[in-house]
Amino acid sequence: QTDIVEYWRKASLAAGFPQVIGMDEYFPDNASATNADRHRREYTWSIYLSGGQLEYILEDLIKTDDFRKYEPVWNYTWYARKFLEENMPFWEMEPMDELLTGAATYQGKNNLVTGQVFAKPGELYAVYVPVGDSTGTLDLSAAPGKYTQRWYNPRTGKFVPGSKMIEGGKPVILGPPPAEVS
Repeated sequence: QTDIVEYWRKASLAAGFPQVIGMDEYFPDNASATNADRHRREYTWSIYLSGGQLEYILEDLIKTDDFRKYEPVWNYTWYARKFLEENMPFWEMEPMDELLTGAATYQGKNNLVTGQVFAKPGELYAVYVPVGDSTGTLDLSAAPGKYTQRWYNPRTGKFVPGSKMIEGGKPVILGPPPAEVS
């Protein structure tokens, strides 16, 4: 799905008509309370950090009177959206996945999920890694300066306490997350 989002973002920009790329009812299965974690990992973060937006299909949309069972799906989607809205000038950012190397991948039910980089070059880099045991190296060779590295937990919607200063102008090993490697 990220390849689709990133392809159409570039194609619409090259045609002179940049478009918002929406993944509307794209998923090969429906969102439900039983697969919210997988949807968070396989779709939500990778689509958002590719510059896209998404819409889920609910497993029993027409037959349900109680949407509370979808609470995990709503929460995970809200955490990702809140992250972008409160911390990123996402309308000025572009996918730059090529800057991340060596990050672990996640074999989802329907696709292989790789690390994502959404950046405003020289200023801000949002990096998503689907598995925290090997977060890889972010190439900041073309971006000298000092940056603050913080970790955001996509399951809680909060930044993990603490941060560290990193130096750009070179590749930077991201290192393990401070908690909850999974």
